[in-house]
Amino acid sequence: MNEYLNDNQTIAEIRNHFAISASGIGVWDWNLITNEVYYSPESLKILEMKQMDSYISNPEEWDEKVHPDDRELYFGNIQLHFDNKIPYYETCHRVMCNGKYKWILDRGRVVERDIQGKPLRIVGTHTDVSIQKEREENLLETLSLVNNQKNTLLNFAHIVSHNLRTHSGNLSSILKLNEEKMFEKDEFIEYLKIVSKELTDSIDSLVELVTVQNDFEIEKKKLNVNIYIDKISNVLTDVIRKNKTEIINLVPDDFEVLFNSAYLESVLLNLTSNAIKYSDNSKLSYVKYSVEQSEGYRVLVIEDNGLGIDLEKYNDQIFGLYKTFHSNKDSKGVGLHITKNQIEAMGGKIEVQSKINEGTIFKIYFQ
Repeated sequence: MNEYLNDNQTIAEIRNHFAISASGIGVWDWNLITNEVYYSPESLKILEMKQMDSYISNPEEWDEKVHPDDRELYFGNIQLHFDNKIPYYETCHRVMCNGKYKWILDRGRVVERDIQGKPLRIVGTHTDVSIQKEREENLLETLSLVNNQKNTLLNFAHIVSHNLRTHSGNLSSILKLNEEKMFEKDEFIEYLKIVSKELTDSIDSLVELVTVQNDFEIEKKKLNVNIYIDKISNVLTDVIRKNKTEIINLVPDDFEVLFNSAYLESVLLNLTSNAIKYSDNSKLSYVKYSVEQSEGYRVLVIEDNGLGIDLEKYNDQIFGLYKTFHSNKDSKGVGLHITKNQIEAMGGKIEVQSKINEGTIFKIYFQ
């Protein structure tokens, strides 16, 4: 074994060299007095540098190789260690290696300081973690797709349970009223046609939603909002009549938005049915639709004069899941959460203004 040794090597050094070589870790040694940095053969291989570059007299060359977006973290961590605020330096950043960026895990520690504590020499390692980073990004992308799918399924389940339950309830009410001889035959048939058509349209929209492609992008179309307001009014005919609610539609006939059909129906049905559900029995109630422009958005305003919501108390919970603000036994605290989710999935946003005993205004911002 002595044939492998010379005056500058020991068995321990050889073992250390082979251990580092086998691990794929590169070693660097920065002399802050001469401002030279030594790179081991493994480090040069990782950084795709030539053997003649094993010593670099200008470390700023390395700094320029670091991705601009990563430099603040990179310089910050080194300075924290130089100032003795952290025991060692470690950061994972992108480095330009032969024309392309690699993710490098860079670790280092000051091994020599002067009497004032100023660093004189720092030794560290390079590890190529590009493959791990790629796997991590793929995993995050997969998780994102799973979350999108989860949200899509949650939206779908809510639309099915809410929209179809409303149609079913409306149909049951019409049949009951017919049994009580509240309709003429022709009038009864006309109501059945309306309910049947709205139910068919809802099912068609849901079928369209189910057939979304694997990229989970929800299809958007130009939709005339008045058509959907009329649709919701027809669906809620019995509820509107029972609560003696006036529907005031000030939306222009040509007001169109880029949205998903099933989502728009669900959003309007949620907000309108809530407005009616939480109406104030002590006064004539109304639900008013209007439009306005704001910061490049086209805004649909849905206003009621119902019980209102205590925003000082519940402002942070308005769109929370399973959050309810009244004692209504039918409240499940799901509708507003799903509504916000659907609007944001379409690139919009929703805001609320409300005062107790005065009413509530929801503003839907469409792109």
